[in-house]
Amino acid sequence: MNLDEIFDRTQKISDGHLIFEEGMSASYAYLIKVGKAKVLKNINGERVQIGTLKKGDIFGDMNLLGRFKNSATVVADGNLEVGMVSNSTFLEAVNRLSPELRIKIGVMVKELAHISELNGHLIARLQELESFKERISDLKIFEKEIGELPDLLSKVIFLLATRLKTSNEGCAQLAAQLEEKIKNLNLNANIIIQKPD
Repeated sequence: MNLDEIFDRTQKISDGHLIFEEGMSASYAYLIKVGKAKVLKNINGERVQIGTLKKGDIFGDMNLLGRFKNSATVVADGNLEVGMVSNSTFLEAVNRLSPELRIKIGVMVKELAHISELNGHLIARLQELESFKERISDLKIFEKEIGELPDLLSKVIFLLATRLKTSNEGCAQLAAQLEEKIKNLNLNANIIIQKPD
């Protein structure tokens, strides 16, 4: 069966249109046929872009498989055309699978939801660090003024700068450890990944 055949309908979506919102229930899974969309996540009260979807990408499927609420907000980035498959059509196809396979898919969906949440938080932290880097460059303004301060204040500022440098080095070490962990992460995805027909 061709992938396009399982979709109930096709819809054109205009630039900036909210396709679905984080925390809401999903009624459809979507296949992007034309265009792209932004994936946004609410992190600490702020919407952070955590990804981009393009032609051929499917989204909303995890929500239907795991009966979760939407884990992110998806907004059209330019004009978009999507194929839509309803919750009932999707679940009808899933229910034809063996119980063992449904359980395995359920576990995979839960793990993917967890790692997607972690990914969103990491992206937000990286954006914070980038912003921090820009603010740190402003500290060079103080170099001349520090030399004119009384000894006590000069030492306090020196200690603050030293702690800032140590914290920065700590972040760099954690980033290196995180990169190593990600390289070694085994998601039990030892399945053959093929592009669907």
